[in-house]
Amino acid sequence: MNENGFTLIELIAIIVIIGIVALITIPTVTSVINNARENLTDQQIKTIELSAKKWGLDNIDRLPTDETTTGCVSLNTLQSLGYLDNDIINPTNNEVMEGSVKITYLKDYKQYEYEYQQTSC
Repeated sequence: MNENGFTLIELIAIIVIIGIVALITIPTVTSVINNARENLTDQQIKTIELSAKKWGLDNIDRLPTDETTTGCVSLNTLQSLGYLDNDIINPTNNEVMEGSVKITYLKDYKQYEYEYQQTSC
């Protein structure tokens, strides 16, 4: 008798192999996705800080002049003035990023430091 098909043992073996492959690949795929989200978040923050630097170049008179004071510009201000085109979306929770950029004058280096913070000014 010639049978065309799989036996129960062959089907169970294939299911076990697929399960083992899934156990190996799912954590790896999850890790890759999380790393991509972290990298995208870092890129979003760099975009925000770059926009604040452009704002600082156009508003030099509003920047701190010594190390004892800090300046601040909110993301809403950057958007309303056109330094940020769209809402910046946080890839980890898919919500609009809010907050501000803290601006500090570094006297030793004679330059400004821009740091994104999730809180408002």
